[in-house]
Amino acid sequence: MSKSLPEKITKARIQLMLSEPFLSSSVARFPVVDATGKGWCDTMCTDGYSIFVNSDFCDTLDLDEVCFVFAHEVAHCMFGHVDRRGNRDPEIWNYAIDYATNLLLVDFGLKMPKVGLFDRKYIGMTAEDIYESLVRKIEDHQKNSSQQEGEGGGRGQDRGTVDVV
Repeated sequence: MSKSLPEKITKARIQLMLSEPFLSSSVARFPVVDATGKGWCDTMCTDGYSIFVNSDFCDTLDLDEVCFVFAHEVAHCMFGHVDRRGNRDPEIWNYAIDYATNLLLVDFGLKMPKVGLFDRKYIGMTAEDIYESLVRKIEDHQKNSSQQEGEGGGRGQDRGTVDVV
């Protein structure tokens, strides 16, 4: 990586390594790539091997929130979330792993940004359990929507979208 990372991202990485011993070796291990302006990374993300950051997004957060999102991406790598997806729906799986990861990091005492998925009803559940819960919620919603449509209640509704959160 020839270009240096923005200062806020570098500070967050160092702060996370110093304040969270459990995460420090993983934070140091995964390469960080600035993907600002690439068009495919609006926040932060991972492919399981590298952490990709968008400095424009990071500028909207305070330093502690950047640490949280950084730890969030590192946790996805540590827990093998990319590999564990298997044949599951990628979007629903992403919701499930975000719920699981955010619960853990909030319990660690990290400051979660206002944007993000968090629901204590998933405490004690694996990402796989959360995924199944979300799939059931979607199926129930679709079943209820189709029943309402059969009763004439579905007119004017956007049947192509489902709110899973």
